[in-house]
Amino acid sequence: MRRLAQAFVLFALVSALPLWCASIDGTWVGEMSADLNQHSESRKAEQPKLIPIHVVLKAKGNVLDGVMTIDKGNKPDIWLLRKGRIVGNHLSFEVYRQTKSGLEEMRWDGVLNGDVLKLSRGLKGLGRQVLLHRQR
Repeated sequence: MRRLAQAFVLFALVSALPLWCASIDGTWVGEMSADLNQHSESRKAEQPKLIPIHVVLKAKGNVLDGVMTIDKGNKPDIWLLRKGRIVGNHLSFEVYRQTKSGLEEMRWDGVLNGDVLKLSRGLKGLGRQVLLHRQR
């Protein structure tokens, strides 16, 4: 009887795993500071300009794919996602785009908590941080 109960619990957990992993799928929106030197002393008193960020994510198992759009005004920057990974509620990915001066890349790490996705880039989270919300 005990083995049957353990097998049932294991089956329920394994069955629910794809549903939980799929919860990252969708469109995420938020804003980030346009101030690249947001930690400098001279900039702390100024109110930074906020720019919209739009992320579309799709998970296949623990592999993450998608696109990130950063709208700085006249023409949005479109970044393609690669090397996306999901482990539990933690995720990481790189985004890249081709420019006239070459390939630009950024690495992002994040934590999913329900309908809130907290992303950060830079050394040990000291760089840019963005809070995104699931768009319904």
